[in-house]
Amino acid sequence: EDQKQLNNYLLILNTITKEKIRNKILQENLEQLLTNKENQNITTLKLNNYKLAKIPETIEQLKNLKYLDLGSNQITTIPDSITQLKNLQELYLYNNQLTQIPETIEQLKNLKYLDLGSNQITTLPDWLEKMKRKGIKINY
Repeated sequence: EDQKQLNNYLLILNTITKEKIRNKILQENLEQLLTNKENQNITTLKLNNYKLAKIPETIEQLKNLKYLDLGSNQITTIPDSITQLKNLQELYLYNNQLTQIPETIEQLKNLKYLDLGSNQITTLPDWLEKMKRKGIKINY
């Protein structure tokens, strides 16, 4: 019985350690992906369900990005550098840990769809209504 509990504990510990290592590798690889000049013509980036805690500032280098899915992660804030994604049309940030919507999103002039559902946003900024009147579909 004690051996079984010990084995279970070691299995859980091993899983947690692997998860932390995986997340660190993923974050480092993501930084490399975003800064690699060969990837600057990417138009679609799907990083949903990767347990990302933050969006790297270097996301701004993907100038041609039109579709960005960062849903089902653990993101708490959106970096100001996201305003550099001038061609972005669809932004998915559903099921994260966001508590507010930064005004920087208003600067994404080509945005047609914004998904902020299943976050912890308690107040909606006034400019969000303006965006909706322009025909931008917003889920929150």
